[in-house]
Amino acid sequence: MKEGVTVGPDLNASRTPLDKKLYRQVILKNGLRAILISDTVAMKQREMYGSDSEDEDESMKDEDDDDAMDEDGDEKEPSLRRGNSRRSSALDEEEEQSEEGSEEGEEEDGLRMAAAALVVGAGSYQDPPHAQGLAHFLEHMLFMGTDKYPTENAYDAFLSQAGGTDNAWTELEHTLYHFDVPQEHLWKALDMFCQFFISPLLSGNAVERELNAVESEFQLSKISDECRLQQLWCHTAKDNTNNTNGPKHPYSQFSWGNRQSLKETPEANGVDIMAELRKFYNQEHVVDYFSHVPGKPREKSPLTMQHISGNDTSSVWNETHHSPIADVFGMPFDFSSCCIYRTVPVKERHTLSIAWQDTKRQDPYSRPLKPNLGSRDVTQVWALEATSLSEEGVAHWAEIISLLYSYIGMLRHYCVEGFPGWIYEELRAIHEVSHKFEDEKSPEEFVEHLAEAAAPWYNLPPDRLLDGNSLLFEFDAHAVKNLLENYLTPGNSRVDLMSSVFGRAHDYEENHGDDASKLPKTDGMHVKNELFDSGGPPMTEPMFGTKFWCHEIPSAIVQEWSNAAVAQLPPDSSMLSLPPVNPFIPVDFELKALPADDAHHPLVNCSLKLCISVGKKKAWFPATVTKFNGLKNQEHDSLEPDYESTFDNKSIKFRIVAMPEVGEGAVLKYGDDSDFHVESGTHFPPIPPPIPESRLPQLVSNTQDRKFKRPIAELRLKLVCAGINRSPLEAACADLFVTLCSDATTEVSYLASVCEIGSSISATGFGFGLRFNGFDHKLLDLVKVLLKVILSFRSDDLPPEVKPGRFDACLEVLKRKYSNAGMKASKLCSEIRLRCIRPTIWSSSAKADALVGITPSKFMEVISALLKKVSVEGLYHGNVGPAEAEVAISLITEALLSAPGCTGLPKKKHPSQFVIKMPRSQTHPIISVPTKDLTDSNTAVEVYFQVGPDDVRKRTLIDLIAHVLDEPFYDQLRTKEQFGYDVSCGSRWTYGVMGMCFCVVTSCKSA
Repeated sequence: MKEGVTVGPDLNASRTPLDKKLYRQVILKNGLRAILISDTVAMKQREMYGSDSEDEDESMKDEDDDDAMDEDGDEKEPSLRRGNSRRSSALDEEEEQSEEGSEEGEEEDGLRMAAAALVVGAGSYQDPPHAQGLAHFLEHMLFMGTDKYPTENAYDAFLSQAGGTDNAWTELEHTLYHFDVPQEHLWKALDMFCQFFISPLLSGNAVERELNAVESEFQLSKISDECRLQQLWCHTAKDNTNNTNGPKHPYSQFSWGNRQSLKETPEANGVDIMAELRKFYNQEHVVDYFSHVPGKPREKSPLTMQHISGNDTSSVWNETHHSPIADVFGMPFDFSSCCIYRTVPVKERHTLSIAWQDTKRQDPYSRPLKPNLGSRDVTQVWALEATSLSEEGVAHWAEIISLLYSYIGMLRHYCVEGFPGWIYEELRAIHEVSHKFEDEKSPEEFVEHLAEAAAPWYNLPPDRLLDGNSLLFEFDAHAVKNLLENYLTPGNSRVDLMSSVFGRAHDYEENHGDDASKLPKTDGMHVKNELFDSGGPPMTEPMFGTKFWCHEIPSAIVQEWSNAAVAQLPPDSSMLSLPPVNPFIPVDFELKALPADDAHHPLVNCSLKLCISVGKKKAWFPATVTKFNGLKNQEHDSLEPDYESTFDNKSIKFRIVAMPEVGEGAVLKYGDDSDFHVESGTHFPPIPPPIPESRLPQLVSNTQDRKFKRPIAELRLKLVCAGINRSPLEAACADLFVTLCSDATTEVSYLASVCEIGSSISATGFGFGLRFNGFDHKLLDLVKVLLKVILSFRSDDLPPEVKPGRFDACLEVLKRKYSNAGMKASKLCSEIRLRCIRPTIWSSSAKADALVGITPSKFMEVISALLKKVSVEGLYHGNVGPAEAEVAISLITEALLSAPGCTGLPKKKHPSQFVIKMPRSQTHPIISVPTKDLTDSNTAVEVYFQVGPDDVRKRTLIDLIAHVLDEPFYDQLRTKEQFGYDVSCGSRWTYGVMGMCFCVVTSCKSA
């Protein structure tokens, strides 16, 4: 190891048995902490395929060319680039699902990528008050060229041309940058990447364009209720600017950034935004890490993370970190009075949330080994996720919170009496097996995860970076008691109630102001509350324009909550209790044996030469082993290239030419002219003849896993129903059926999900799709329970699993979903396109109209008719053999035959899945529709090219075209022409028909 490089504790001891990577962590001379990962599988692939970087300069000689290409990793809708995860993650919440019948992303079986990620310890908390959003803006600007690579977009273009991807996001106290790239281009990519933190241009020529990009990103977030609520929290955080209690808390700032906060306001106040940007970079974004940084005025910010360590050199790996945010600013919220914030949403919705903050100012960067090894809480606020309510539930918000405190009181009771030990042991065991058998992350996702795990705010012990956030190490009853008694109290809480009962955002836009006589009326609503009636006109959050009221909660209600939170068991009528013993905890993790006539063997996937008689002579022929019959052939040990032996009772001689690496498929390398045949596809690999379709349905096909070797399985069932999309009524009833089934199985599905056994049901173009996945030991137990509920709807009356009142509640939820469908311009655009080429896709408004006045009896009439004649097809894959498949078939058959009068559905009566063929024409149809949300300033445009029925050649060519066009399309329209932040192109798979789509969402251009 180089002089001055400090090697850290060994991480390899904490790897899972399935993790073949090697790890080393070091601290460099300049203070940069680095984790080096050697991907042994990738390195073996590289050796086998002879990849190297000798031709890099020649192959990538145009890396600075603006016309270089990028790869869009998302076939459906690309994620926001240069995005702020804290904001952009909310953009896709509660969006209606696509009805495109699209395939899920296929796993890439090529060479594994190299990846890198870097965390900078500065984020939105460090924004100056006179340039809010500056950290996010700087994140964008770093991609606009460096001294060494001055061409704008050079970094993106290089990665795209090489087949890599990149992104970044800004959080409250850090910013993370990452990329992935083919192995041979790693060093070049790293050099370009490091220039961000050595000598970025921060050119004034790029400022206007990137300001527009930030503004466009803000406009996309502006229609998100989650983002609006988040900014309302910031707006209503403690503001000490007008008193003597201290400075304004940085949480109260507008960390998204837009043109107003980064251009108009600074210019009005005489602030030079470029000077502020360079100062922010020099002060916050880099300090000491890169030794070749040119001399510039640098001084550490008073908000920089503080290191606390001992005097000996080894303590560098045991130092703790402390954020000065709480010391300088105190807590984000002033809870001297308990308040409820009543908020107007964009969508039709009713949500209730309650939050508590750490009033004791405990250092959130401490390292308690409970319940896991690290602790992180940058905002020092614990928040309960928003709970969805019915319209009637809005009026009972206080009683709902009282039930929550009753549950807290029950937990306090068990803090005194002692918690049942099995609860922690259950959770510890499932965390352990989930971590042991977790799926391997992609290289890019993995380095992101590891970089954040090593960041100072987690304070993970340096030897537990791989498992410290996944495992439970010990149960600390004192920590639980401290949390319940000192923090989760009514006097330390904030309540937010967001409901369309109070109107929707567009109602206030239409009324042009806050004149009480013009505000939306709530007469006839369930909410009749003196507290709310006394609110007067709403206040306005200035950045998103969110309308809200703030009411002090009466002391009587707060006292009622306090009484409920006293350590005591709740009354039986409350139906509150500790969770039951979980019946889905898996204990059998043995891998099922492969059948003897198709066994696992080192020869499988090897490339061989076989000596076969041809007439009177013998000749050597190339072949690949796809199946090994252990009943007819002997075991072979110490296999290696050039090894020779015999098959089929010594009747066929063979010689090994090439062998696959671990996890690799067939090698298909023969060392002669056969290799050219493989590349051209004329001889190898052989394509099996298509299996003729049976007129009778296939119940369950079984394929046993041979690659991943984990105790995991997946069962997918397709319930085909005739007439599922015959009319909007059938389609709407199918959606309501899915909602009712999900509601009726919530408790059992939750218990299974805790054990990493997932399930889902969805309405599709052919009927219903069911999916079960997770540990195979208890998977069929969940299948049995859910199938019983699903098939219990084949009767005249609602099944007993649908509890009283749940039909109306689920109907209300579905109507809200229909009302919110298409609120996002891009989603509405896609829906219109799909309806043009798929006439059996009914609009949300048509389905909502069909449900007007529907009764349980009418619903059951429709849905039972659909379910009494079904065809079932299934695929059971993973750690399952023929015996397990037979058990699944028996279980499904028994469930199907449980109701009298139910019959199968012949294949000729399956619903057709046709797509309209678009005629070739010189004039192309243009369809324009207004956005549903009148407050949304975004315009979405889709240009769709239909290619034809799916086949491998078309799919490959479309993907190639998309790859070639994506970067120049994005660079020209987004960066140069400033059309907007969301610009993409990609393939579309619509019920077996391939196409290509170009999409633009803009808030500054007309359609």
